[in-house]
Amino acid sequence: MWDCVLVRYSEIAIKSRPVRSRFERILVNNISLALKGCLRDYRVQRKWGRIVVEAKNTDRVCERLSYVFGVVSISPAKRLSLRGLPKFVERNVSKLVQKGPFAVRVTRVGEHSFTSRDMERKLGEIVVKKTGKKVNLKEPASTLHVEIREKDAYVYNDVISGPMGLPLGSQGKVYCFVNDKLGILAAWLMMKRGCRPIIFHTAPVDELDRWSPGMELEKTEISSLEELAERAKGDETPVVLADTLNTASIEGIKADDERFYCVLRPLIGYTEDMVKELRKRVLG
Repeated sequence: MWDCVLVRYSEIAIKSRPVRSRFERILVNNISLALKGCLRDYRVQRKWGRIVVEAKNTDRVCERLSYVFGVVSISPAKRLSLRGLPKFVERNVSKLVQKGPFAVRVTRVGEHSFTSRDMERKLGEIVVKKTGKKVNLKEPASTLHVEIREKDAYVYNDVISGPMGLPLGSQGKVYCFVNDKLGILAAWLMMKRGCRPIIFHTAPVDELDRWSPGMELEKTEISSLEELAERAKGDETPVVLADTLNTASIEGIKADDERFYCVLRPLIGYTEDMVKELRKRVLG
């Protein structure tokens, strides 16, 4: 039934118009790269506040885009004309509202002769009439979502979380030193902030590949942090280390700050519980 995927972002939307436009273009390009290797027929469109991916295999699209930084959430959806919305809901009500009680949530972009609440009532009446299910706006067992954009309507049920952050490559490059799982987590956090990582590793880093679908990360195997220090002499590129309050010493931090131009420690404020949660998210 679904023929497209709605892609949402949030942090990009608060940027100035020129920056927002540039970040949107980067995100669209990253989405296209993520889909290029696994789908033949798809189309990526930029709309105000949304990106829409038209494709038949929406499950595959959702699977790939759930690993694309900058994506807040995604929803497999049906695109149709606003005029045909009530009839579509009436014909497909058993698929759209499988459990009861239910709720209808409508959002709108553009000028219309009705309010979002008006449309919620109208569609809710159709569902009640066709199924006999009751309405529960606070704790519904099923939710019918409708996003109206000018003369189009997008109908969907599910909202799938993405990794959030900024599009990969929207910020500058960083050197990430990875010698254990903590190093992978630190690199992931910088990727989430849009940085382009150059991975210097003494341990396997394959787990990072799925977080850059369609893009090949630059990796260099080295023997130690000292080797990275030699390679980075005179280089102003920030170096990312996986220091935490539980693993780093004052002496070690001072020594690293002296041998590198700039050191970033994205895990430094993380507690053990926070690291465990992040490990589940990144490494599975």
